Amino acid sequence: MQTLLDFLRTAGITTLNREPEFYGLALTLGSGEVKLLELAQAYGIFPRGGRTLSVLGLLDEQVMPSRKILDERVAWLITDILSDPVARLPEFGEATPLAVPPYNVAAKTGTTRNARDNWAIGYTPDRIVGVWVGNADNTPMKGTSGITGAGPIFHDVMEVAMAGLPVREFARPAGTTEQTICRLSGKLPSSLCPQTINEYFLAGTEPKEIDDLYVELPIDMRNSRKATDDCPPKFVRNEVFTIFPPELRQWAREHGYTEPPSAYSDLCGDVPTSDFSQSDDQLTITEPQPHAEYLLDPLVPDESEQIWLEARAPQSIQTVEWSVDGQVIGSAAAPDFRLAWPPQPGRHRIAAKTGTAQATVEIQVLKP
Repeated sequence: MQTLLDFLRTAGITTLNREPEFYGLALTLGSGEVKLLELAQAYGIFPRGGRTLSVLGLLDEQVMPSRKILDERVAWLITDILSDPVARLPEFGEATPLAVPPYNVAAKTGTTRNARDNWAIGYTPDRIVGVWVGNADNTPMKGTSGITGAGPIFHDVMEVAMAGLPVREFARPAGTTEQTICRLSGKLPSSLCPQTINEYFLAGTEPKEIDDLYVELPIDMRNSRKATDDCPPKFVRNEVFTIFPPELRQWAREHGYTEPPSAYSDLCGDVPTSDFSQSDDQLTITEPQPHAEYLLDPLVPDESEQIWLEARAPQSIQTVEWSVDGQVIGSAAAPDFRLAWPPQPGRHRIAAKTGTAQATVEIQVLKP
């Protein structure tokens, strides 16, 4: 965290002057207050190949020498991410105010807690534009976000700022490579990978491993279970499944991925005792994380706050009983065993139990 703070201060941000413990890991998500001009100044390192940018209040002020604080290849990769119109589609759609054709614009929006602030910061090879939108008395705004509040202003200002300037691309530096990878895993595509994309990497950091998420399994068509070697071939077909590690299976279910069958077909003769897809599963609390700390929000009534409890277990488990500090608070069903708990300040021991198996984590809830 100290390294991050040092970097941000070197980039020109002066308001982050507290100790690292004051900000915590949430600083990476924007928990620290910064000035609009300084944030725009900090973004200047990306189109400038990692070199700092001085800000002038008056034309006769002395220009401070620039310093290189970031690898130019890293700066370009960040620019490539922020200027990718395809990457914006899921969140913003095609008609986004971040696009200022025919110019190539890299941009980032943001909305602070309770919509008190809207941000839009972006740049071309020639111009940097920063926009803040908010109420002068710091009250929350309603029905707005960075893309809908600051975004349209950003678009119009950038359009005027770029008027008459030539269209230029962000120059790709030497030492970057382009590699075809499997879209889901980020590894080199196997013959089973259905979707690939081209990505840029720092030379030497390209993936070396072959994708292993996609696996072809023999399935008994009579009951849709896994086929063994004893199954008559006329009843067997090969199907491709995506085998996620246990900690990602909830995400996979939420995104429509079909889990492979956990049981072998009993129509094929002897059934193996091993289980390919779930052999590494056991009762585990996935949320909250061990020793996690939660800070109650002073702007939200205590009775309206909640912490989601989640667990992972073998497919044979259908129900998990949850308790806090030894008191049962309820049960939850498979596959994710999710249960909401209204937190109280203090240290707590969260337990998930099913049959003879039990998993526990300890957390702390803080009052501001």
